[in-house]
Amino acid sequence: MRAAFDVRQGRLGHWPLWPGKMRDGRTVRLCYPALNRKVALSGLWPSLHTAARSPESADVSLGRSWSRPRSAGARLPARSGRRAAFGIPCRRNAGRAGLFIDRTRNHATPAVSKPMIFRPMASRPCGSAMLRAMPPDSATSPPSTRARPAVAALWIAALDRGAPLPLSRQLAAALRAAIAEGQLGAGARLPSTRALAAELGLARSTVVAVFEQLAAEGYIAAQPGSGYFVPASLTEVRAVPPREVALPGMRPVSRSISRVGRLLGELNPQPRTPPRPFELGHADIDARLVATWKRLASQTLSGRSRLDWGYGDPQGEPALRQAIADYLAAARGVRCRPEQILLTSGTQQGLSLAARVLLDPGDAAWVEDPCYRAAIDILRAAEARIVPVAVDDQGLNTGGLDIGAAAQQGDMSRGGTPRLVYTTPSRQYPLGMAMPLARRMALLAWAAAAGAWIIEDDYESEFQQPARMLPSLQGLDRAGRVIYLGTFSKLVFPALRLGYAVLPEDLVRPFTAARHLADRQSSSLLQAIMTEFMLGGHFARHLKLMRAIYAERQAFLIAEAERRLGGWLTIRPQGCGMYVTASLPSRWSDRGVAEDLAAAGVGALPLSALTLETPRPPALVLGTAGHSEAAIARAVERMAAALAGKPV
Repeated sequence: MRAAFDVRQGRLGHWPLWPGKMRDGRTVRLCYPALNRKVALSGLWPSLHTAARSPESADVSLGRSWSRPRSAGARLPARSGRRAAFGIPCRRNAGRAGLFIDRTRNHATPAVSKPMIFRPMASRPCGSAMLRAMPPDSATSPPSTRARPAVAALWIAALDRGAPLPLSRQLAAALRAAIAEGQLGAGARLPSTRALAAELGLARSTVVAVFEQLAAEGYIAAQPGSGYFVPASLTEVRAVPPREVALPGMRPVSRSISRVGRLLGELNPQPRTPPRPFELGHADIDARLVATWKRLASQTLSGRSRLDWGYGDPQGEPALRQAIADYLAAARGVRCRPEQILLTSGTQQGLSLAARVLLDPGDAAWVEDPCYRAAIDILRAAEARIVPVAVDDQGLNTGGLDIGAAAQQGDMSRGGTPRLVYTTPSRQYPLGMAMPLARRMALLAWAAAAGAWIIEDDYESEFQQPARMLPSLQGLDRAGRVIYLGTFSKLVFPALRLGYAVLPEDLVRPFTAARHLADRQSSSLLQAIMTEFMLGGHFARHLKLMRAIYAERQAFLIAEAERRLGGWLTIRPQGCGMYVTASLPSRWSDRGVAEDLAAAGVGALPLSALTLETPRPPALVLGTAGHSEAAIARAVERMAAALAGKPV
């Protein structure tokens, strides 16, 4: 939109462009002379008001009509005073409200009028907008030779008003990137906060806060009276182009990292994804459990003192350690005092601490074969020499343990006797059998004679029938050679990230120090809630409920597999728990079957992925705990469709 107005000798002259349809967008052109004592503006305000309401204009309202002539010293309309009446020299009178034409700045009328262009700026929340005065031919004449910082070209495109990130943080990131990439080099002047705010449609206070933050970080510096500059002392930083991502078959990029670092780089931590049927590790998040936990959290946290919101005991809160000791003594026959318990973030951290404290690089560590894969990775990261020990129908095979030779040998030898043995005696993972009492006693006798450590991962013992449960290895140990690991993350919900280790007394201090160096402590607040959860009887009731639910889901899967997958899958019950192991025809590859099922939306772990040396018939490990019977039925249908036509 363009309208031209000429204010001379008390009249308003309309140029040919007005009041027809305007031609060049959002510009209002106003010509006015230098003021003398009698300047008439009659008709100017109604015309501008009409122009501002044009369909092609911005949402602008310039105020009410002003029909009477105004001379020097006359009071200007209140709304017109917002921008000093389009450049009219004004002053503010202390004794009278409003703005007035300044008598001290009247000049003789020149022969040529001074045109000014007013462009609507970003609209204000009230619906009105500002007009910005610009040189008359700025849209068409060549740019000034004076260096002016570019504004819109750098940052308007970088702001996404629909993004969850606040605009202030987006602007700060864009400015940092512009400086780092050299778009704003050392010594470059930034736009004024007012100009940048106007260009981006932001509040000026937002831009001021961003500039102050960048100044505090050292990216820019303020010079009084001149604005903000990129410090001349700041070395220009060029963003390093990202390395190309290595694709399969490409040679990896060489980096100067340790052997352990290279080993860790080969691991593949699984990101969080929506659970698929039969995926392992998912517990049943019962609605009653969630409601109980929320209530206990509200009650517990509301009564905490300021001291409770600070750092806690790296070993764990004493009240929770006492509750764990009482529970383990009653449920698992564990013999310990609260001072022997160390709170961890889960079983994996407990095993990681054990490997860090007990093993030197090259020490032998015996593990079950097949075995929990994370345990293998943790021991490898400790540079242990892993020795797989075959599992039979009674768990870890202790037939190769020579107690007499171990007694004669005395302390540990780097040659063959292991320094550490990792076992899951209550329910072997992933095959599901339990270690009988005679074999447990033989393992303990060997460890006492050899001076070896036993890591007892009491995985899923809580879901077995109590009448059939054997005492834990720790409860049978009389030589102090067993480190007992347990977790609440599988029993309550995975996000809890609370576990525990029951330690021999002489290991409490080094384990606690290792935990302190790793991440200091578990959350004191979560420990307080878990304490109330146990002391209030909720934990025992939850375990009883989950034991029944998991048994029903396991039985349902076995029945569905026999009905729909007979001849393909054979599931032999091996106690209650969160998973089952399903045998496949001997001609099949369990990895190939797992890939076919994954394509059908079913998560299944091939047994061969957990096997180290001992050949095993093909089988799948299927998680059942976190999946309803309806989900299990649908997954069995998908499995039947995926396996149809495969030769048995």
